[in-house]
Order: sequence, then C-alpha cells, then structure tokens
Amino acid sequence: MLSGSPGIDAGTTANAPATDFDGVSRPLDGNTNSTARFDIGAFEFVNPLADTDRDRMLDVAEIIAGTNPTDAASALRLSVHLLSLENRVALRWPSLMGRTYAIKFRPLPGLTGVWQAGVSNVAGSGALLEWRDAVTGATSRFYRLSVTKD
Repeated sequence: MLSGSPGIDAGTTANAPATDFDGVSRPLDGNTNSTARFDIGAFEFVNPLADTDRDRMLDVAEIIAGTNPTDAASALRLSVHLLSLENRVALRWPSLMGRTYAIKFRPLPGLTGVWQAGVSNVAGSGALLEWRDAVTGATSRFYRLSVTKD
C-alpha cells in the first residue's frame, strides 16, 4: 500500500487477520492520528512516523527488529550470562533471517565515552545467536544491540 491510499485505516475488524501478507502485525496507525485501524487489502501500510503502541519506537524500526509494533511489551532483548569458568559473558538474542546484527559496548560507571565495537555483521539465522565477551578484572560494561534489514 502506498502513502495517501484511501485504503489506509479504512478497513473493518470483520474477518481481518492479525497479520498482513508479509507477517506485519495489524492494525497499525497508518495515518498517524493516534488510532490504529485495519487497512483494506493484503498489506498493512507502515507509516514511517507512526508509533502505534506508543513505546517510543517507530513501527518501521520494530518491524526491522522483529518486534510487534502493536504491543508495547514486545522488545528485542539482549540477555547476558556470566560464564565464570571462562572469565567471559555470553550475550544472546533472537534473530531473524534477512537481518544483520552488531553489538557495541562502553564501560560503566557513568555510561560516558565512545561506543566500542564488540561484534558486527552477524547474519540472522532465525535462531538464538550468541557472542562471548571477555571479562577482565572489575570492569563492567553496558551493551547495545543493533539490527539492520538486509
């Protein structure tokens, strides 16, 4: 569906599927009037300025991340597990095919300083991915996971 289409937010709930033909959650706020309504047709319009679930993440970014833009509790989470016998931490996250992931970090406390590259160009496989980082002394780090659509 294209911007300006009369089918945006013009559908009804009758027999409307929860996702569109591409698997995008429905309904979205296609015209950014703060009301999510179903679009007419097989594809839901993803307005680049809309935040349907009002979680401060745009719908288009949520679709790239693989989260549900209609559910504020849906988030891409990076889990951290201490591997004490290896002096490492394992960072794990769910992935999607057609996505590329990167992890950056910066030292604590204060969260100041430059983000440093941990790992980049990790291809999504549709499975749980893992990257291990060395733990040195009393150093603590804050990690950031980013995702791009291929």
